Amino acid sequence: MKRAILGILFCTLCVFLSGVPLANAARSDESLLELLKKKGVLTDEEVSRQKETLKKDDEALTQKMASPLKSMNLKVFGRIQPRHTFIKSDSSAGQTQTSNFTMRRARIGVSGDLTKDIEFFMQYESASTANATSLIDANVSFKQFDEWGRIVVGQQYIFAGVINSSGKTMITEREFAKFLNPGQSGRGRGVAVAKGGGLFGKGFLDDRVSYWLGIFNGPDLARDNENGDNLYAGRIALTPFGGMTGDEYNIKFSPLKFQIGFGGATSRDSLTTSGAGTSTTTKVTDNWYSADFQLECKGWYFGSQWTRMSTDMGLTLPELNSSAYFAGLTKSFKMPNNQFLGVGFVWQHLDNEHPGKTVFMGPRSTSARSTKSPAPTSPLGFNKGDSYHPVINYMFTPALRLQIEYALYKEDGVKEIDNNTIFTQLTVDF
Repeated sequence: MKRAILGILFCTLCVFLSGVPLANAARSDESLLELLKKKGVLTDEEVSRQKETLKKDDEALTQKMASPLKSMNLKVFGRIQPRHTFIKSDSSAGQTQTSNFTMRRARIGVSGDLTKDIEFFMQYESASTANATSLIDANVSFKQFDEWGRIVVGQQYIFAGVINSSGKTMITEREFAKFLNPGQSGRGRGVAVAKGGGLFGKGFLDDRVSYWLGIFNGPDLARDNENGDNLYAGRIALTPFGGMTGDEYNIKFSPLKFQIGFGGATSRDSLTTSGAGTSTTTKVTDNWYSADFQLECKGWYFGSQWTRMSTDMGLTLPELNSSAYFAGLTKSFKMPNNQFLGVGFVWQHLDNEHPGKTVFMGPRSTSARSTKSPAPTSPLGFNKGDSYHPVINYMFTPALRLQIEYALYKEDGVKEIDNNTIFTQLTVDF
């Protein structure tokens, strides 16, 4: 009777423990088996048989837990960009020499497949920039309707302007034309549908026509839609000889390909003005217009974009108009051990009237030169003028690149001031 009762107790414990997904569950069961063997309840043969059963159950549980992760095709990725910035002293502005190290980007992300037609993408930024400690991307893509367009929901890039150009033109920072485009760090929260363009499958007519449409929280730079308005954006691009290289750092010695694109966006916005002890909030309208041209052929790349942002201030205030343009030409050379050397030159023009955009251009403005100021950490700060950027880019591997850029910034309406700057930046992808 005692042996039967202990046997029933053992079976009950095994059933209970088999449903507990603990890391040490198997070890606990084996200890119990050894104890029952010492008490004479189970024979050596019965203990061995039960241990074999427990081993198979443990392996099945492990496989069951691992299968969903394996089927999701999880990928962890990241990008690190340490940078050194040198700005020559500017005695006429009372600014001393700058030589500082920064981390332009320090990103980590994860992507994967929820099903064969649904994928997710998340990316987090932790560098010491305006993007610091923030979620950059968090979206889900639905590919069930790829024949007509891929649906993307969540925080994502607003593709109203050209993409994948700064890496090919090789300069270390986004072009001014991109800063003028809508979004915070180019992103917004909303829903988009797109086809082609190197990121959303193949375009129409054998990848010759691509489009992108989206609706996002407004106004510009708002992720939480404080004023209840939305931003509407769209883009269409033509690639007569087939799609361009999708990855901006993926050097391909392709035959002649070129792209012509046009984009635009509009959003209602809220502007608050203060005076005489009162503040007034006025509804305004922001509009963006963009046109771009890209060409690549056997290691040569040419990229250009024009962007215009205008704000209709209503009847009481004058309209704000900002515009930016860049053009860049680069040539890549094959080196030993499957490495590449690239040389390039980029010219930019900026005419900015939007104070909200100046934060992206950096602190070196005309007003900052009126009195002695500390050495700047960024040379990008002017609202109207031209800049010139000769660049050298060496690609050790697709995941390791070194960029050396000389930049000359010349601001209109200001006595010529020495704005010579040298950027040295290392990019590591994993």
